[in-house]
Amino acid sequence: MPPCFDVYALTGERNLAMIEQFVREFTSSDLDEPGAWDLHVVPADHDGTSELRIAEDYDEVRVDSLAEAIHYGLAEPGRAFSLHPLPASGPLCGAVLAFTVSNEVLVGVSVHDEDDPDDDQPLDDARELVARLANLTGARQSWIGLEEAPTLDPDRDRPWMSPLAARLAAESVSRSRRWWCPPLTGRPRHRTISRRRGGSSPRRGGRPGRRG
Repeated sequence: MPPCFDVYALTGERNLAMIEQFVREFTSSDLDEPGAWDLHVVPADHDGTSELRIAEDYDEVRVDSLAEAIHYGLAEPGRAFSLHPLPASGPLCGAVLAFTVSNEVLVGVSVHDEDDPDDDQPLDDARELVARLANLTGARQSWIGLEEAPTLDPDRDRPWMSPLAARLAAESVSRSRRWWCPPLTGRPRHRTISRRRGGSSPRRGGRPGRRG
């Protein structure tokens, strides 16, 4: 499988209507479809510095639908976790929705980066998607990464700052927005884990879009 460009938008708008629109436009998951979601949530007493590596480091909260998971995230500021609904059809190969320790919402999608180095379409798709996500969310930051896990602590990780970000920003100087990319190496200190009951084992810091 080819690698994926990961496209993110971070917003302080903890708005149910915006989140539901993201789910409808960029995923194929049903908000109200019954089915258990096991949320792996950053503990309320976490010191903010120690690394959370495995599922047992998180508090587990079980909810009965994607809609219920979203309502939990909105009702519990700072209790960070990520969700990985199924992506919509088309060029998308992943989707993510996260509630961060900074009381913000992170949305993201992924597109395949084809093996052909002369094919610019995947990056063009990523640029179009980052503009759409930024417009939808009123993002304070938006960026493109390559095989980059979502962050639950954006102000610490600052994934929109990197040499690669500067290069893409320069290439996009004629556009109305600048696209920022996180580093190609390293992963966030908070590992993002969520899964549906009956699925595979929880994800441990992988890129967005694979619901366990």
